[in-house]
Amino acid sequence: MEVLHYIGLTRDHQNCFSAVTLEEAIVECEQLGYHLLKNLLEMVTENNDNSPIIVDDNLTTAVFSSDGRQIRYYTTRYERKKTNREEAIRIHGTTCMACGFNFEKMYGQVGKDYIDVHHIVPLSSIKQEVLINPQTDLICLCPNCHRMIHKKDVLTLEKLKQLIEENGSSS
Repeated sequence: MEVLHYIGLTRDHQNCFSAVTLEEAIVECEQLGYHLLKNLLEMVTENNDNSPIIVDDNLTTAVFSSDGRQIRYYTTRYERKKTNREEAIRIHGTTCMACGFNFEKMYGQVGKDYIDVHHIVPLSSIKQEVLINPQTDLICLCPNCHRMIHKKDVLTLEKLKQLIEENGSSS
């Protein structure tokens, strides 16, 4: 177990407790006189409810919270046809229709053909299978613009372009 990685300490100490349990690491810290680290490891051990652990060593304050707990949930997904996506990209291209960002121009070959395709009317709002016209029903957006278009109420492409223009943002 990589205890130091778990509590966010630097790479310099990586794997120093890789072959021991958390309890063994606490004993070793006690023996070596690493009291701050020992106290921090004890807090990790006692943190049964996964609440944030706050550490103040008079130099900095850090907050440690756990991530990665598995949660199972069930939802309805709406099928998206690959052919509609491909046709939208053929028609609209791979430059963001909102901000003008192009992954291939920025990242070279790694970014070639990369773009998100957005349904102008979200499939979740239609709640039934519909025939999609890639020319009129789909637009190509960079992931940032795609995320913003869905952030609150689904924005129109025109409204998103207006927000970008008002705020002087460029990709």
